[in-house]
Amino acid sequence: IILYKGQTGKVSDFKSWVLDKNGVWQGVAVTDVNGTTLSGADEAIARGAGFWFVKKNFTAGATYDLYLYGQDTADAAKSTVVANAYNLVANPKTEDVAITTLSGVTPAVGDTIQVPNGAAPAKVYTYKNGAWGKSVKTQIGSTGQYKMVWQTINEDEKIPAGQGFWYISKGGAGAIAW
Repeated sequence: IILYKGQTGKVSDFKSWVLDKNGVWQGVAVTDVNGTTLSGADEAIARGAGFWFVKKNFTAGATYDLYLYGQDTADAAKSTVVANAYNLVANPKTEDVAITTLSGVTPAVGDTIQVPNGAAPAKVYTYKNGAWGKSVKTQIGSTGQYKMVWQTINEDEKIPAGQGFWYISKGGAGAIAW
C-alpha cells in the first residue's frame, strides 16, 4: 500500500506498507534515489484518504476484490483536508456521492476533480462560474465539426462508494465533509 500525503514545495510525502508472510502490514521507509529516508510509515490511513494498492503476482485483465477493515469512531470528524496542491482522496462512504453536494471545501476557479473510469478516460470536472462542470463534445450545426463546450453538472455526476480520485486545488481550501 502506498499512501500519498501531499506535497510541500518540490518534496512529496508518501507512506508505505508491505504485507509480510504472517499477514501483518509492516511500515516501509520511503527513500529517494540517493538512499535518504524521506518518511516512515508509522500511522494509519485516515478515513477518506486515497492510496494505491500494488498487488504482487498481478495478472493483466484479471479482477481482484480488496476488502478494508478498521475502526471508525461515531464521534470522529469525517472530513478530508484539501491543500492547495494535488490531493489523492477517496469517497469513504458506502454510497455514491454527488460532486455537486461535496461540502466543507470552498473551491477556487480552476479546481479540478478527476475520477478514474476503469479502462475509459477519467471523468474530469472543473470549477468555474460558481459551479462544477465538465467539457462536452458538441457538434457545430450540421458541419460535422465538433468543439468542446463547458457545461454545469447536476447530482447525477457521482463519485462511486470507495472510489479514489484526485482533487487538484488551484486555491480552494478546507476539508471535504463526508
